[in-house]
Amino acid sequence: MLTVEDLTKELRIGKCTAYGLVRSGKIRSVRVNRQYRIPRTALDEFLNAGTTGTPFDSPGEKSVWQKGEQ
Repeated sequence: MLTVEDLTKELRIGKCTAYGLVRSGKIRSVRVNRQYRIPRTALDEFLNAGTTGTPFDSPGEKSVWQKGEQ
C-alpha cells in the first residue's frame, strides 16, 4: 500500500495533483482513518490505462490545453 506522498514520488507530480487523482477516483484508493492508501495494483492500473491529456479531463472532453485551439 502506498501513501499519497509515495504516489507523488512515483508519478513525479505535486501533492495537490495526487490528491485530485485519488479524490476523483482516477486512482483507486481506500481511506484508513483520515489518510488515503493506494494499492500498488491501483497505480499499475492507472499507468496501464494509457490516459491522455491532463489527469482531470473527462472522457470526450478537450483538455484545458486544447480548449483554446480550434
